[in-house]
Amino acid sequence: MNKWIWMFILCVFVIGSCSSPARKGQAENVEAGEERKEPHIDLFQVESMQVIYTDNEEMVRYLSENDRVRIGEWISDARYDEQWNDSNIMIKMIAPDYTVIIRYRDLTPEEDGWLMIWKNTGKIKYQNLWYIAGEEKTADISRLLEGYREDP
Repeated sequence: MNKWIWMFILCVFVIGSCSSPARKGQAENVEAGEERKEPHIDLFQVESMQVIYTDNEEMVRYLSENDRVRIGEWISDARYDEQWNDSNIMIKMIAPDYTVIIRYRDLTPEEDGWLMIWKNTGKIKYQNLWYIAGEEKTADISRLLEGYREDP
């Protein structure tokens, strides 16, 4: 009888230890997937945002702090593009109209955030994920970024 109790305890322990990490891993994957669907720029950690214009890559401008906040708010309103992210299709794209390099405090240049904006389609790509910003918001940000062209 004693050996059956030990066998039962051992089985319960083995089953419990095997299933717990699997459940934890699944829960972490779900949480990570949900986080990835909401674009977010930690504005408190941003050191600078640099705009590069595709039609003139030599022209580099830095955004003011107020405009960084506007970009951050705009990005947080973008919708996750399930069709382009989850379908594993290959798409040949033209170069983005604007590329914003987001430099964070205490991080290396390899860890910079890259935000690419296509003004004609309302699409953005941030942290290697596609989002739909909408034509109206894209037009607003396009006007904001075009305003930096005149600044020396």
